[in-house]
Amino acid sequence: MGLLGLPVRMPMRILPTIIAFCLAAPVLADVTDDGIVLTLVKGPGVGNATLIWTGSIPNYDVFQSLTRTNVTDPANRLYVTGEHQFQDATLPPAGSALYYVVTNVGPCAPQTPAPVCSAVERCYPTDDHLTSCAGPVGVGGQCSICTTDAQCSPTTVCVGSGSSGRCQKWCRIGFSTDCTLGSVCLPFVVPLYAGSQQYGACACP
Repeated sequence: MGLLGLPVRMPMRILPTIIAFCLAAPVLADVTDDGIVLTLVKGPGVGNATLIWTGSIPNYDVFQSLTRTNVTDPANRLYVTGEHQFQDATLPPAGSALYYVVTNVGPCAPQTPAPVCSAVERCYPTDDHLTSCAGPVGVGGQCSICTTDAQCSPTTVCVGSGSSGRCQKWCRIGFSTDCTLGSVCLPFVVPLYAGSQQYGACACP
Protein backbone atom coordinates (compact mmCIF):
# COMPACT_ATOMS: atom_id res chain seq x y z
CA MET A 1 0.00 0.00 0.00
CA GLY A 2 1.36 3.44 -0.85
CA LEU A 3 0.30 6.73 0.70
CA LEU A 4 1.10 10.25 -0.48
CA GLY A 5 -0.16 13.68 0.44
CA LEU A 6 -0.56 16.50 -2.07
CA PRO A 7 -0.24 19.93 -0.39
CA VAL A 8 -2.48 22.91 -1.06
CA ARG A 9 -2.44 24.80 -4.35
CA MET A 10 -0.10 27.78 -4.17
CA PRO A 11 -0.34 31.17 -5.95
CA MET A 12 0.47 31.56 -9.67
CA ARG A 13 -1.02 28.10 -10.40
CA ILE A 14 2.26 26.34 -9.69
CA LEU A 15 1.82 22.74 -8.56
CA PRO A 16 3.69 22.51 -5.24
CA THR A 17 6.35 20.08 -4.15
CA ILE A 18 5.05 16.66 -3.27
CA ILE A 19 5.40 15.55 0.35
CA ALA A 20 5.56 11.83 1.11
CA PHE A 21 4.31 10.77 4.52
CA CYS A 22 5.59 7.76 6.43
CA LEU A 23 2.98 5.15 7.20
CA ALA A 24 1.93 4.80 10.82
CA ALA A 25 -0.46 2.10 11.95
CA PRO A 26 -2.26 4.28 14.55
CA VAL A 27 -3.03 6.86 11.85
CA LEU A 28 -3.89 4.45 9.05
CA ALA A 29 -5.45 1.61 10.96
CA ASP A 30 -7.71 0.77 8.02
CA VAL A 31 -4.88 -0.30 5.67
CA THR A 32 -1.89 -2.63 5.71
CA ASP A 33 1.47 -2.44 3.98
CA ASP A 34 1.36 -4.66 0.87
CA GLY A 35 4.74 -3.66 -0.54
CA ILE A 36 3.53 -0.91 -2.88
CA VAL A 37 5.87 2.07 -3.20
CA LEU A 38 4.00 5.17 -4.39
CA THR A 39 5.46 8.36 -5.83
CA LEU A 40 3.70 11.44 -7.16
CA VAL A 41 5.06 13.85 -9.77
CA LYS A 42 3.88 17.08 -11.35
CA GLY A 43 2.28 17.02 -14.77
CA PRO A 44 1.76 16.31 -17.52
CA GLY A 45 -0.15 19.63 -17.45
CA VAL A 46 -0.54 22.56 -15.07
CA GLY A 47 -2.60 21.46 -12.10
CA ASN A 48 -2.18 17.76 -12.92
CA ALA A 49 -0.45 15.10 -10.89
CA THR A 50 0.69 11.61 -11.90
CA LEU A 51 0.78 8.76 -9.41
CA ILE A 52 3.36 6.06 -10.18
CA TRP A 53 3.86 2.93 -8.11
CA THR A 54 5.84 -0.30 -7.98
CA GLY A 55 5.47 -3.51 -6.03
CA SER A 56 2.80 -6.21 -5.70
CA ILE A 57 0.80 -7.53 -8.67
CA PRO A 58 -2.31 -6.14 -10.44
CA ASN A 59 -4.99 -5.08 -9.86
CA TYR A 60 -4.95 -1.87 -7.82
CA ASP A 61 -7.42 0.44 -6.11
CA VAL A 62 -6.57 4.16 -6.18
CA PHE A 63 -8.03 6.22 -3.31
CA GLN A 64 -8.09 9.97 -2.69
CA SER A 65 -9.18 11.83 0.45
CA LEU A 66 -9.04 15.28 2.03
CA THR A 67 -8.03 13.69 5.35
CA ARG A 68 -5.23 11.30 6.25
CA THR A 69 -7.53 8.98 8.18
CA ASN A 70 -9.88 6.54 6.46
CA VAL A 71 -8.37 7.23 3.04
CA THR A 72 -9.40 3.76 1.89
CA ASP A 73 -13.07 4.24 2.69
CA PRO A 74 -14.99 2.84 -0.34
CA ALA A 75 -16.46 6.30 -0.97
CA ASN A 76 -12.92 7.59 -1.65
CA ARG A 77 -12.05 5.09 -4.38
CA LEU A 78 -11.16 6.88 -7.62
CA TYR A 79 -10.18 4.05 -9.92
CA VAL A 80 -9.38 0.37 -10.33
CA THR A 81 -6.56 -0.42 -12.73
CA GLY A 82 -4.08 -3.03 -13.81
CA GLU A 83 -1.59 -0.31 -14.75
CA HIS A 84 1.13 1.17 -12.55
CA GLN A 85 0.19 4.82 -12.89
CA PHE A 86 -2.79 7.17 -12.68
CA GLN A 87 -3.24 10.83 -13.63
CA ASP A 88 -5.42 13.14 -11.55
CA ALA A 89 -6.41 16.74 -12.27
CA THR A 90 -8.11 17.29 -8.90
CA LEU A 91 -6.74 20.15 -6.82
CA PRO A 92 -7.44 20.51 -3.09
CA PRO A 93 -9.44 23.45 -1.70
CA ALA A 94 -7.39 26.35 -0.35
CA GLY A 95 -5.81 25.50 2.98
CA SER A 96 -6.23 21.73 2.61
CA ALA A 97 -4.40 18.73 1.15
CA LEU A 98 -5.18 15.62 -0.85
CA TYR A 99 -4.03 12.18 0.30
CA TYR A 100 -3.64 9.20 -2.01
CA VAL A 101 -3.45 5.50 -1.25
CA VAL A 102 -2.87 2.68 -3.74
CA THR A 103 -3.73 -0.83 -2.56
CA ASN A 104 -3.53 -4.24 -4.16
CA VAL A 105 -6.87 -5.97 -4.76
CA GLY A 106 -5.49 -9.00 -6.57
CA PRO A 107 -6.45 -10.61 -9.87
CA CYS A 108 -9.85 -10.23 -11.48
CA ALA A 109 -11.88 -12.90 -13.30
CA PRO A 110 -12.66 -12.31 -17.02
CA GLN A 111 -16.08 -13.95 -16.75
CA THR A 112 -17.04 -12.05 -13.57
CA PRO A 113 -15.03 -8.80 -13.56
CA ALA A 114 -16.86 -7.28 -10.57
CA PRO A 115 -16.10 -6.55 -7.79
CA VAL A 116 -12.40 -6.08 -8.64
CA CYS A 117 -13.08 -4.16 -11.86
CA SER A 118 -15.52 -1.26 -12.07
CA ALA A 119 -18.75 -1.30 -14.10
CA VAL A 120 -17.00 0.42 -17.03
CA GLU A 121 -14.11 -2.05 -17.26
CA ARG A 122 -13.54 -5.63 -18.34
CA CYS A 123 -11.02 -8.05 -16.90
CA TYR A 124 -8.28 -8.97 -19.35
CA PRO A 125 -6.19 -12.12 -18.97
CA THR A 126 -2.58 -11.62 -20.01
CA ASP A 127 0.32 -13.58 -21.45
CA ASP A 128 2.24 -13.27 -18.15
CA HIS A 129 -0.48 -14.94 -16.04
CA LEU A 130 -1.66 -11.65 -14.52
CA THR A 131 -4.89 -9.74 -15.11
CA SER A 132 -5.76 -6.15 -15.86
CA CYS A 133 -8.94 -4.09 -15.47
CA ALA A 134 -9.45 -1.71 -18.38
CA GLY A 135 -12.24 -0.01 -20.30
CA PRO A 136 -14.26 1.32 -21.92
CA VAL A 137 -17.00 -1.26 -22.39
CA GLY A 138 -20.20 -1.37 -24.40
CA VAL A 139 -23.36 -3.48 -24.52
CA GLY A 140 -22.61 -5.92 -27.35
CA GLY A 141 -23.31 -9.54 -26.46
CA GLN A 142 -22.09 -12.82 -27.93
CA CYS A 143 -21.53 -12.52 -31.71
CA SER A 144 -22.53 -8.83 -31.94
CA ILE A 145 -20.66 -6.94 -34.66
CA CYS A 146 -17.73 -4.90 -33.33
CA THR A 147 -14.60 -3.08 -34.39
CA THR A 148 -13.20 -2.42 -30.88
CA ASP A 149 -13.55 -3.85 -27.39
CA ALA A 150 -15.41 -0.65 -26.40
CA GLN A 151 -18.48 -1.95 -28.23
CA CYS A 152 -18.62 -5.22 -26.30
CA SER A 153 -20.06 -5.97 -22.87
CA PRO A 154 -17.74 -6.39 -19.85
CA THR A 155 -17.71 -10.20 -20.19
CA THR A 156 -17.00 -10.24 -23.93
CA VAL A 157 -14.11 -9.08 -26.10
CA CYS A 158 -13.92 -8.03 -29.76
CA VAL A 159 -12.27 -10.79 -31.80
CA GLY A 160 -11.40 -10.28 -35.48
CA SER A 161 -10.99 -7.12 -37.51
CA GLY A 162 -13.02 -5.06 -39.92
CA SER A 163 -16.36 -6.56 -40.93
CA SER A 164 -15.42 -9.89 -39.33
CA GLY A 165 -15.12 -8.49 -35.80
CA ARG A 166 -17.49 -10.07 -33.28
CA CYS A 167 -17.98 -9.72 -29.53
CA GLN A 168 -17.17 -13.10 -28.02
CA LYS A 169 -17.54 -14.33 -24.45
CA TRP A 170 -14.48 -15.07 -22.39
CA CYS A 171 -14.22 -18.80 -21.64
CA ARG A 172 -11.86 -21.10 -19.80
CA ILE A 173 -9.88 -23.53 -21.91
CA GLY A 174 -10.92 -27.04 -20.92
CA PHE A 175 -14.39 -26.07 -19.63
CA SER A 176 -16.91 -27.02 -22.33
CA THR A 177 -19.82 -25.61 -20.33
CA ASP A 178 -18.48 -22.05 -20.53
CA CYS A 179 -19.88 -21.72 -24.07
CA THR A 180 -23.45 -22.33 -25.18
CA LEU A 181 -24.39 -25.50 -27.05
CA GLY A 182 -22.93 -25.47 -30.55
CA SER A 183 -20.05 -23.15 -29.65
CA VAL A 184 -16.53 -24.04 -28.56
CA CYS A 185 -13.89 -22.21 -26.56
CA LEU A 186 -11.03 -21.26 -28.86
CA PRO A 187 -7.63 -20.15 -27.53
CA PHE A 188 -5.94 -16.97 -28.70
CA VAL A 189 -2.83 -17.15 -30.89
CA VAL A 190 -0.84 -15.74 -27.98
CA PRO A 191 -2.06 -17.76 -24.96
CA LEU A 192 -3.76 -15.62 -22.30
CA TYR A 193 -4.00 -16.52 -18.62
CA ALA A 194 -5.59 -15.34 -15.42
CA GLY A 195 -3.38 -17.00 -12.85
CA SER A 196 -2.87 -20.61 -13.97
CA GLN A 197 -6.09 -20.74 -16.00
CA GLN A 198 -5.84 -20.24 -19.76
CA TYR A 199 -8.65 -18.24 -21.36
CA GLY A 200 -10.09 -18.13 -24.84
CA ALA A 201 -13.27 -16.86 -26.51
CA CYS A 202 -16.49 -18.65 -27.42
CA ALA A 203 -16.57 -19.04 -31.19
CA CYS A 204 -19.37 -17.58 -33.32
CA PRO A 205 -21.11 -19.66 -36.00
